[in-house]
Amino acid sequence: MPYVLCLLSGALLSLAYPRTNWWPVALVALAYPIFRTLRASRPREAFWAGYIAGIGFFSLHLRWVIEFFSDFLGSAGWILTVLLVAGVSLFWGLPMWLSALMGRTPGARLWLLALWWVAAEKSRSLLFWAFPWGLLGNTLGETPLIQIADITGIYGPTLLILLMNGGWGWLLTMRRQVMRPLQRLFPLLLELALGAVALFYGSWRLAEPLPPAPHQALIVQGNIDPREKGSSQSGTFLDSYLGLTREALGTNPELVIWPEGAILTYLDQDQRAQDQIRTLGVPVITGAPSSQGYNRERQLLGGNAVHAIWPGGYSGPYNKVHLVPFSEGLPFRPLLDGIYRFFFSLAGFQTWSWQPGQAVIPLETPAGSFGAYVCYESVFPDIARAMVRSGAQALINVSNDGWFGGSSGPWQHLAMGNVRAIETRRYLLRSGNTGITAVIDPYGRVQDTLDMNQVGTLLAGFDLRDELTFYVRWGDWLPALALILLLATLLWRLAGGQGKV
Repeated sequence: MPYVLCLLSGALLSLAYPRTNWWPVALVALAYPIFRTLRASRPREAFWAGYIAGIGFFSLHLRWVIEFFSDFLGSAGWILTVLLVAGVSLFWGLPMWLSALMGRTPGARLWLLALWWVAAEKSRSLLFWAFPWGLLGNTLGETPLIQIADITGIYGPTLLILLMNGGWGWLLTMRRQVMRPLQRLFPLLLELALGAVALFYGSWRLAEPLPPAPHQALIVQGNIDPREKGSSQSGTFLDSYLGLTREALGTNPELVIWPEGAILTYLDQDQRAQDQIRTLGVPVITGAPSSQGYNRERQLLGGNAVHAIWPGGYSGPYNKVHLVPFSEGLPFRPLLDGIYRFFFSLAGFQTWSWQPGQAVIPLETPAGSFGAYVCYESVFPDIARAMVRSGAQALINVSNDGWFGGSSGPWQHLAMGNVRAIETRRYLLRSGNTGITAVIDPYGRVQDTLDMNQVGTLLAGFDLRDELTFYVRWGDWLPALALILLLATLLWRLAGGQGKV
């Protein structure tokens, strides 16, 4: 029965994310798994409490993955989905196991869990398994509390949610203990105090007047089924975007933005396509493959990239650094090549992958300096931050969310990407092939959108900004601090510390 309640707790948390957006449930949903961790007699009990809660959460939150994989692999898609959910749930189970392993008292376990959870969320954006989908802090995206992200990054809101749940878990653990009322309520009162400070800061930032947006960009949404893009119709796709753009040039935009995959040829080598784009007479930023040399078999290596083209000029390409694991990028391919070939053959594809980019640099254009990144990279804080540190005055996310089908995936993707605008205090111009195309202001507020599965254009007002936030200057200092405190605790224990930690 306890583990059933953990499973239900994780499932409940999924309601705090798009499209339901019932964010208040995030303040209580994890209280029970944390309670099980604080009172666990053995660390493995704490692990299973967190892991099973993670299964309940990710099984619902990532249900769009089932649609994506099954669309190509049929019943085999369920195998990959199960493996993904099982793997990412470890990042819930391990922090609870480690906090129970290192902490001798419920109070110590609570604070250790907060530190381990922040460190675990940061680790989900690293190395080949990078998949930072469903971070706790994203549940606060529609509240003033999210505004602290310009200081702490997304991990500050995550810490607020974890501590609030921890306060309730502490009350459940201590409900039968004889102690002073203040001692019993202290963790919850501390969290409420931190939440009040964050609420005050967020309300203050949101009350700031936002100057009128003096610049205009034309964002084009072609609504082309990505499943058709394996055909030889690349010229047709380019003609579609050229036509939609010409129809709207009367609005006199300073910049045109096309989504990921608007062009299927290697644009840095396709002079004909570049010349056609230059006939528009305005800078165009577009997603398109780029060439990255040849392998030993003399096969051309490609990158998923963003390019900027204008009459008389070209900037880029910026090649996508964070590839979608096991889709765009194939970790340990020499070792697992047979497995990859099997699954790709089920989908009717040859085994292939993009080459990851090596440099995170903005695109310099006559319209300004833009931090333009590709699709999945919008969930990685380090990409937008690095581009702003390198001079980007506004952010652009070119994306193709057509693979999500009719699931909640596109709305989840949009909501996570909006936090990058807050962290950097930059306008974010988002161009989606099938949607959601949007303009987001520096406070993460969606100003205007084109809905899913529509053909059209969006005239987006924006500003070019040069300020550097605390987060942009100092980066992920909060996860770093968490690791330092954890290391100090571990060293103290190894040195023979005998306190109540």
